[in-house]
Amino acid sequence: MITAKSTKSVPAHITPFLEYCAVEKGLSTSTQRNYTHFLRVFTRWLEQIDRAACLPHRLTEDDIWNYRLYLAEKHLTPVGKNLSKRTQRHYLVALRALLGYFHHRSIETLSPALVTLPKQSDRQGVAFLPFPEIQKLLDIPDVRTTSGLRNRAIMELLFSTGLRVSELVALDTETVAIVLKKSKKSSCEITVTGKGGVTRPAYISTRAADWLRTYLATRADDHQPLFINYAVRQQEDRRLTPRAIQMMIRQALSLIHI
Repeated sequence: MITAKSTKSVPAHITPFLEYCAVEKGLSTSTQRNYTHFLRVFTRWLEQIDRAACLPHRLTEDDIWNYRLYLAEKHLTPVGKNLSKRTQRHYLVALRALLGYFHHRSIETLSPALVTLPKQSDRQGVAFLPFPEIQKLLDIPDVRTTSGLRNRAIMELLFSTGLRVSELVALDTETVAIVLKKSKKSSCEITVTGKGGVTRPAYISTRAADWLRTYLATRADDHQPLFINYAVRQQEDRRLTPRAIQMMIRQALSLIHI
């Protein structure tokens, strides 16, 4: 394959790369958002070493190695901890995808194969909460408030279906309300869109369905998202984010000392 040297810096290629991910690769919005974050860290690192204007063909194996050292030793989480090997992999996978894009566009640069990934030796098995602790967690939200009732419905739905948080926040009010109405007082199934745009059924227990009905009965608005952010006033931007739900669950877990 014939390649050419680009006259644009590596950071200048990131937006076209993300467009390529969306249009040609068909990657999900969540993956695109993650790539944006991970590559922003890479461009900031280039700035720190005075290589913000680095062209793709000027990247070296030493750059890759030094960036790996930076991720392992210097780049910290928001709470000041070193990145786990699993998280480091996410950053490096994004960089490898960018190099792959250069090759797809016949832009001279390093081979993506040179970005080796750390072994996930710190990966842990799945931990399960015993039912009494699950019940304590479910009882944390104050269901006398609108946000508390929403949070209880979120938790019940998560435990009932095993949905990813990104799938849960993508649910729309009308779709779920129609399914609940058809099922009356029993359990039901909804169709969710997961990674890669693949759809699958998700089972909602009778108990979770009851909490969803109770929550929806308080909704006098016409907002499309099933779960809305009551702290946001803009009418067009009220869908809860995955981050908001993660923080809500984490806070609830801390209250029961887990």
